[in-house]
Amino acid sequence: MLLSVYSRTPEIYAYCHSLHMANPFFVSWPIHHLLRRGSTTRGPVGPLLFCNTIQPLLSSLDSDLNLGFLDDVSLGGPADVVAADVAQITICVIWVFN
Repeated sequence: MLLSVYSRTPEIYAYCHSLHMANPFFVSWPIHHLLRRGSTTRGPVGPLLFCNTIQPLLSSLDSDLNLGFLDDVSLGGPADVVAADVAQITICVIWVFN
């Protein structure tokens, strides 16, 4: 995510880096938990960072219909093209979360 920000919108990289590297604390009496959950817990900048990161993937798809809004993606076109795009998205998701 930070690499995407750095390459596509370097003007906000320092700000996003400071948000992402912060160690926010969630206080639950009497136990203190350290949260490290990524940008979604960082307020309104989270959706912007997600969309900035996923845009190159959406732009690379071959489906005739390719719509994305945050984490919702709609594809349409010939079944084999859509299936290939879904496979590409799946590979990216598996790579990111492993």
